[in-house]
Amino acid sequence: MDQAVAMESRFFPLSVQITSKGNRVVKNPYEAHPRYQKSNRPAYIKNFHKIYKIIIPYGQKYDQKWLLNCLVNECGVHFRAFQFHYEKKKAVFYVDSFPIARLLWLASNKIQGAHHYKIVIKVLPCQLIPNQIPNMQYIDTSEHSCLSTLQSLDQNVDHIKNCLQKRYNQTLQILDLSNLSSDPGLLSAEVYLSFSNLSVIDLLIQIIGLDFPQLICLSLSKNWITRLAGFSHLFYGAPQLKILDLSNNSLYYTQELDFIHNLELTELYLQGNPLCENMENFTAYCRLILHHFPTIQKLDGHIIRQILFLGPEVPQLLPPAKGSFFCNDDIRSFLQGFLQQFFSCYDSRARQSLLPLYQENCYWSLCVPRVLRQNAWFELIQEYWKENRNMKGRKRAGMRQKLLKYDRQQTVGFLCNLPETKHDLQTMIVEVSLQTPSMIFFSIEGRFKKVKKINRNAYISFRRTFIIVPTGDNRAQITNDQLVITDLFVSLPETDFQKPFRPMISLSKDPAAIEPGQSKLCLDEPQTMEYKLSELPSCEEPATVQQNIVQHFARCTGMKPTWAFKCLKDNNWNVDISLKIFNNLKASGSIPAEAFQDEEQPVIHV
Repeated sequence: MDQAVAMESRFFPLSVQITSKGNRVVKNPYEAHPRYQKSNRPAYIKNFHKIYKIIIPYGQKYDQKWLLNCLVNECGVHFRAFQFHYEKKKAVFYVDSFPIARLLWLASNKIQGAHHYKIVIKVLPCQLIPNQIPNMQYIDTSEHSCLSTLQSLDQNVDHIKNCLQKRYNQTLQILDLSNLSSDPGLLSAEVYLSFSNLSVIDLLIQIIGLDFPQLICLSLSKNWITRLAGFSHLFYGAPQLKILDLSNNSLYYTQELDFIHNLELTELYLQGNPLCENMENFTAYCRLILHHFPTIQKLDGHIIRQILFLGPEVPQLLPPAKGSFFCNDDIRSFLQGFLQQFFSCYDSRARQSLLPLYQENCYWSLCVPRVLRQNAWFELIQEYWKENRNMKGRKRAGMRQKLLKYDRQQTVGFLCNLPETKHDLQTMIVEVSLQTPSMIFFSIEGRFKKVKKINRNAYISFRRTFIIVPTGDNRAQITNDQLVITDLFVSLPETDFQKPFRPMISLSKDPAAIEPGQSKLCLDEPQTMEYKLSELPSCEEPATVQQNIVQHFARCTGMKPTWAFKCLKDNNWNVDISLKIFNNLKASGSIPAEAFQDEEQPVIHV
């Protein structure tokens, strides 16, 4: 007995109940819960909408009459297809009855289309306003009457122009195109204009540009506009447009306003569109519209600056650009000559003459920003991109170390491999950041162009940073050199580089305007730098430079000029390597006696 009571107290999800007639009934305890009770409505419908959007993918390749006839034959009933149109490759129309929408949904994949493909039919509940259904143009399948979509727009241009002339107010320069599909003149001529068709929008903008070029106000309300992509060139048809009415349409996303952002509107009306309902508050809505149209003054009839508590617009000018900065006049005169001789040698074909300018253990690096450019612009910097040492793009420490040049042989050798350039010394700006008795740290901003290039008006902006130190023989040498390619979109007239050359125009600043304590980075008082500019290499022709190197090498080694020329040529005109090889061969006795002159054969210690 106790066991029977225990059995009754246990819970069975599926209990068996025996009726008085002996029938076995399986009872589910979850049926009593309202969550598990079945509804009489279909599972995919929660509430009955009054309008349904019918989408047929790839319906553009089917004729309208043939497609509607197939749907009627499959469904077995006639219906009214509201606003039948094509969107890209899809055929779209609306129905106002749930039974019709359900029959169309059941007819999906049952109609044989082109190339033995089944026609897919999608049914979506639509959020259109039900009370506007009578204003929509429809096609009655029982009568098979189609208005504008079966007629060419070219045959109805005169009817459209007459309609627009009647709606135009020449005194106020206002064109009212609201509810254009229900215009009596167009309906009597069996012309239906749908703003979902880009050809219709292009035709209207073309007529506006030809007949109403002074248009100030345009009303496009109640036209079922869902996209503004077709109005992207409205600015060219109505350049003086200031007031635009887009109220009571079907704009869902604020991104659609990007297509008409080039219009300098002062008034805009968007009430009645779904995008207004999606906003959190009216203030956020105003700020968003003001972001797309900075010149807007009224939004939906409200003065937008009073709502946002914005004061009158005060124009703010950018501060004037400052010129070059030097610590004192001695630094100015020294850097003018130093940079003039440096870039003269750099822009020549004999960049190996820059070798004495660099210290033995100097450092050199190149950086190019990781910015996406067009292919034509990338061709200008592809030689620089190979040696790009940008820390953001080069993650491996080994690659960073490999791209860093450590001595002057590597530096000058790499500079010789770069393409030929021509720097504009007139526009360079020099800024001395730090000056001490043993160092000058300064940067240069300017532009240059490649000598051999297709686009003659394409220039490259750069920023170059130098650290120069004095040497024991009262000469200046570069110990650090960094080149940064800053921009590629500088396009200036070709005549800028054809003006008479005046060295370092931008470097010349009124000496009276220079104050020694102007720079916060000058740690010491201005001091005189004893550097000899006369000992810096001058820019000469390649043949003259090679002759000087051969004569100097012949004097140091005691060889004849012909043998000195052969030794330098075999070692790619590298003087240091040539001297080392000369000492090794001289010590081993491999150099013939006829290679030397009559004087004593010296040995050069490197």
